[in-house]
Amino acid sequence: MLTTFLEVVFGVVSQLVDIVLLLFGGSEPGRFNAPGETLGLADVPVAVAQALGGAGASFGTTILDAIRGFNDVVFEAVGVLGPFTPVIVAAVVIAEVVVAIVVLRRIVYIVADLLQLGGLTE
Repeated sequence: MLTTFLEVVFGVVSQLVDIVLLLFGGSEPGRFNAPGETLGLADVPVAVAQALGGAGASFGTTILDAIRGFNDVVFEAVGVLGPFTPVIVAAVVIAEVVVAIVVLRRIVYIVADLLQLGGLTE
């Protein structure tokens, strides 16, 4: 009876870990924004940078390389922390999204001031 109970618990925990990895890392956690991949939360900053990179290809490529390099190093380093890995990956992704939102909001305010579109910055 104990064997059956442990198998069920292991199966449930294994499924939960798979779901968390899919949520944060996508269907291909080793590559960011891979073609045909189900995107995870870690892919969002890279996908946004690729979408924004179309306007200035070299600047966008620089941003992408910086985000990829940072994410690769951090995710590889936290990969050895076992069950804490998804929590740290989520914290990194949330921090990246918050920074992106703050920077994009600041850019919108600067452009609005340059175009003298009052109301946005008042």
